[in-house]
Amino acid sequence: MCAMGCGPGILMTELMSIRAATPQDAPMTAAIKSAWIDDSDWLTRLKSRDEIEQSHRDRLIPNHEVHVIGTPVAGYIALDDENFVTSLFCEPQGAGLGRAMLDHAKARRPYLQLWSFEANTGACRFYEREGFVQVGRAEDESEEKLPDILYRWEAA
Repeated sequence: MCAMGCGPGILMTELMSIRAATPQDAPMTAAIKSAWIDDSDWLTRLKSRDEIEQSHRDRLIPNHEVHVIGTPVAGYIALDDENFVTSLFCEPQGAGLGRAMLDHAKARRPYLQLWSFEANTGACRFYEREGFVQVGRAEDESEEKLPDILYRWEAA
């Protein structure tokens, strides 16, 4: 077992490797997001796992800069053309995967922006630790109709 809580037989270098996503990664990225939705008791599921997978394969991966981390895939980050992080999900949380993916994105862009649900307090604390600052709010503009916080990070 590795120091970051990886399962038996998974080496740290395999867990932390980042590469461009392909449509074949959609089942794993959808499973990670779907599990997160199931674990978030404050969030109502709007799409089935199969619908998320189809969306990732047909829209997210082809139309965004998407990178996955790990072998097998343990997380993903998606960036759009306007430097928005449109998705950042990983499993297990607390293993440094989110930080590694954000660092990868920060190295590729002069600034990043993202929306985080206000109710997702763990994510909000994480983004603030990673140098993001609150620059805006929205009450019910998201598909989920939940209050959101707009965060921004800029390279020094």
